[in-house]
Amino acid sequence: MRTTLDFLNEVVKAHPDKITSDSALARFLGVTRQAIHQYKQGQNMSVLVALKVAHILKINQMETVAATLHAQAATEEEAEFWLDQYKKHKR
Repeated sequence: MRTTLDFLNEVVKAHPDKITSDSALARFLGVTRQAIHQYKQGQNMSVLVALKVAHILKINQMETVAATLHAQAATEEEAEFWLDQYKKHKR
């Protein structure tokens, strides 16, 4: 399963002319530079940012949302549910 960092790296690779720094990535996603730093340190992105990332990458929105919610799952049952959703919708 791809992580928040994997998705962010893909966004940067998809737009190297527009995203040359963490600040530029933050502006591109509509979040703060601090949020980007937190994502890179392992904090998961919000569902809103996950949806934006899916749109930018032109992938199924459920892929990014399921990966984000899987990482945030409070129970094994919830984690399993989001893993199943991720598998169903990944490219």
